[in-house]
Amino acid sequence: QIKVESKRVDYLQQLQSTMKSKTNEPLNLINRRRFIVREGKLDRLTRRGKQQFYFHLFNDVLLYSSKEMASGKLVLHRRIALEDVSVEKTDRASFALQIMSPQKSFIICAHDELEMGEWEKDLQHFIKKCVEKSGGRKTKQAAPLWVQDKDKNECELCDQRFSFITRRHHCRKCGCLCCAKCSSHKMLLKHIDERQEVRVCDRCFTVR
Repeated sequence: QIKVESKRVDYLQQLQSTMKSKTNEPLNLINRRRFIVREGKLDRLTRRGKQQFYFHLFNDVLLYSSKEMASGKLVLHRRIALEDVSVEKTDRASFALQIMSPQKSFIICAHDELEMGEWEKDLQHFIKKCVEKSGGRKTKQAAPLWVQDKDKNECELCDQRFSFITRRHHCRKCGCLCCAKCSSHKMLLKHIDERQEVRVCDRCFTVR
């Protein structure tokens, strides 16, 4: 029991020493109840296509990070509480899972069906445990999945064709692709960022 506890703490301390926050905030990964469930490299569908990230699934949170070439450190992009997460299979890519959460929603891609199944099983199991521990799932709005850049050649609101001058922008409320003219407003979406207003399209700004 002592050896197991020592290994658990050592792992968290080592990970914390090799990882830094993208916003330079303290990581504070060490928690007396936290333990690693699964880790590995997975592709995440970003606005520009697949990009490899390092995923760490703990019994209470999901982390994903990228490696900084200069320092070799992992740069933490997101820390997502499992009690706020839902996961399901999606056919938008091969061996893919759709991760929905208030902060960020995205699609991850495994290398094969077996790996996808293992990640889904562990995620579902510990999401259920976290929800039960918190007294039931809280009703929270999930962040939208962003439309990929390659899927739209025109603004979804005004049909202006995207170009080097007319750039693509994403609405943080609905995830649509629109031009700068059709997304000039900002709103406070507390489920995404409690303090800073984020870009939204004219349609979402009008019906707020």
